[in-house]
Amino acid sequence: MTTTPIVTVLNRAWSAIQRNTCDVPAVMIVTGRRRHKSENTTRGSHCADTWHADGHDAKLAEVWISGERLAEGGTAVMQTLIHEAAHALAKAREIKDTSNRGRYHNREFVKLAEELGLEGPDSSGGPTLGYSDCQITRKTTESYDYEIKQLEEACKSFVAASVPDEKVPRKPSIKARCQCPDDNEITWTKKFEKKLQDTGVAPVLCGICRQAFVPEDQEM
Repeated sequence: MTTTPIVTVLNRAWSAIQRNTCDVPAVMIVTGRRRHKSENTTRGSHCADTWHADGHDAKLAEVWISGERLAEGGTAVMQTLIHEAAHALAKAREIKDTSNRGRYHNREFVKLAEELGLEGPDSSGGPTLGYSDCQITRKTTESYDYEIKQLEEACKSFVAASVPDEKVPRKPSIKARCQCPDDNEITWTKKFEKKLQDTGVAPVLCGICRQAFVPEDQEM
């Protein structure tokens, strides 16, 4: 079991995008699991001038496809590849398509994404993401039918979703009460009780009834 089939098919799909739009440059495609909480919804990324690749004089951009995205199937992965190809195209044409450290996608990005076969959103997703939610069209899925089928087969291997840690149930806190008629109480912990024992401090007295607070597990 290796990642080679996945990366090979991802590269073939990228080559298909290049055949349809010759301006899309070559890139280094990698995949892997999301590593930070900030990447929980990240499907892919484009990072310019990252790799020194044998046979290329200039540095290549890296296109990273989330390993978790592979679980969503060939069409979803093809959409992500085209999305990242739009970023690569913007770099090649020297078009500013994002701001806010690459998070906010502007209308120039939408134009490039639509040129490559995606459909832009009706409105901005807000000041964080902008117009990033571009969806693959039916016409585009038909155009890349062969590549999507290959991706579908390769994506049978993917990064499994992490199982959330089970929350350890908290022990109910112990209350200590005095003799006040209005049920005056304080929280009583084992640590607090041990501190009283170690220091030899007298029982904790209520400032109203002047009686000692008694933990509920010691009440008669």
